[in-house]
Amino acid sequence: MVKITQSHGYRVRELRKLEKKTPKAVMAVRLVWEGYPAASASDILGVSARTVSTYVHAWNAGGPGGLGASP
Repeated sequence: MVKITQSHGYRVRELRKLEKKTPKAVMAVRLVWEGYPAASASDILGVSARTVSTYVHAWNAGGPGGLGASP
């Protein structure tokens, strides 16, 4: 199971603004944060569940900067 472990001071609502910079990566994080399993998020985004997991781990490690979406 993929899980968000760090908010890095953000709320789900604020992630929507960051989605403009790296849409799939930030949207993957937001979907998982909202409770979607990685497999469902991957279906929505058209990427693999492994890619969603990679995005979530990058977020947990470095927040938006880990995704290349620094505000």
